[in-house]
Amino acid sequence: MIQDIFPSKLNIEYQHKAITENDIVFFFDGSSILCNNDANLRFPLYGEIENSRHDYVYLFAIDGIHFFLAKNEKGCFSSGNRNRSE
Repeated sequence: MIQDIFPSKLNIEYQHKAITENDIVFFFDGSSILCNNDANLRFPLYGEIENSRHDYVYLFAIDGIHFFLAKNEKGCFSSGNRNRSE
């Protein structure tokens, strides 16, 4: 479970924080989430995202690493709103 991460520290208090290059971003498409596909599972950093037209909502921090959720250009959370008729 996420709360069983000792000695790391989970901070779920809301912070009005602007996103920075080293913050982690979650992008969802339905029940799928964007991550790399190499030996170590890793989510994208904001600084790695090119030409993003998203807004970001602060979620939580683990050991001072901040996590955000991407919202699409329509203001909806990125959760499968992509046109699949391509």
